[in-house]
Amino acid sequence: MKIRKIKINQKLLIEFISVTFAVFLGLMLNQWKDNQNNQNLANQSSNSIRAEIDRNNVKVKEMIESHEIILSRLDSIITLTEAERHDNVSLKLNFQIINSTSWETAKLTQAIAHMDINNVSEIADVYHYQNYYESIVKEYVTRNIYIKADVNDSDYLENMRSFLSAIIPVEKNLRDYYNEILKKL
Repeated sequence: MKIRKIKINQKLLIEFISVTFAVFLGLMLNQWKDNQNNQNLANQSSNSIRAEIDRNNVKVKEMIESHEIILSRLDSIITLTEAERHDNVSLKLNFQIINSTSWETAKLTQAIAHMDINNVSEIADVYHYQNYYESIVKEYVTRNIYIKADVNDSDYLENMRSFLSAIIPVEKNLRDYYNEILKKL
């Protein structure tokens, strides 16, 4: 058996190599552009989450201050007689909506896939604790939405006092979580 020598057309070889190189270069450029877009999306999401957590931190701080004032008033009101209670200032709990829109948006746009995994994990923990806080508040509001605020009702005052005594430490923990994650972002 005789082996035939194949003649390679040099023009064709050069053209093949240049087309292959051009396709490879195009794919690399496209990949680089996608990486840049993904990094920009991750940075935008991180900035948005940071701003949202900062706003939530301020809201929770205001609620803590309000709840501590009401709790101290409750302690003094509970010791008063019914006649003295009637002349006292009304008690109105202050709750603000705590947002998680930026976090949800980051999940929906899959920006978290391009963020640092440790930051994503810690941010998820913060929002999980925030959901826990919201569930406690929701439960209290749901149970007491139809109960008329009556400073003469000792059970009502004790219920509010118990709730505030339980929710203030949770709010303080939430602020601690916010402050920790804000340092890292």
